[in-house]
Amino acid sequence: MFINAAFDGTYFTIYGTSYHPGWPTEATLKGEGNFFGTGRNMYSFKAMSQEGSKSVAKLYLALPLETATSTTGMWTNDSVGTLFGAAMVNNFNDNFIGPYLDNVGYNSDMNSGAGDTVANEQTQGNAILEWMFGVGAPEIATVQGAGGLTLAQLKAFINNGTSNGADQWKADFQTVTSLINPAFYDETVGFVGTLEESSNTFYKMTNGQLVETSNQSSISAMTGFDLSGIQIYTPAEVKAATIIVE
Repeated sequence: MFINAAFDGTYFTIYGTSYHPGWPTEATLKGEGNFFGTGRNMYSFKAMSQEGSKSVAKLYLALPLETATSTTGMWTNDSVGTLFGAAMVNNFNDNFIGPYLDNVGYNSDMNSGAGDTVANEQTQGNAILEWMFGVGAPEIATVQGAGGLTLAQLKAFINNGTSNGADQWKADFQTVTSLINPAFYDETVGFVGTLEESSNTFYKMTNGQLVETSNQSSISAMTGFDLSGIQIYTPAEVKAATIIVE
């Protein structure tokens, strides 16, 4: 781990990157996969709090590709929420849209199911989509025509879903995809929420779920914490480093 900490008389900062080459082996031994894909065996972070205030903090956390030679865009593109959304889309397209809604013959991509014709395959796919999201023929046709689901479509399906259990699925999906940077913490309430800085959209932790709200009073004291000047080592530099213990 490369870690740095500093205090300038007003603000405390801590930042660093930790590389864990043994994560894939550990996951294999546990029979687990890597949901975010290969090559993300490290995490980077930076955080700031203020002297004299109650214990509050502003935090950025990323799971970058270990071969990345730049940190540009890392806090946005490699946040947990962004990576989760992309992984959900890829998994849904690979394991559902491809096997059930494409125009490839049944025997080419599935081993069991409705039957060995494209028509039977797509009938089963339509039924599953309606069961999962409560969407109708126009939405399904859009997916079939495009050859795959985009993140915007997946969010729309989930947010507009009318199927049984859609409300809980909607809340859970919203929460995980909203785990973006920066995040805010308070010693009294714990995790306060996250902020999409480009659109100034605040997601507040409410009853265990991140919910979009216009009231930013709970983070007003921390939005001014400026971490833009913090420079960390690139993932590739951390991976390539040699540590000698004497």
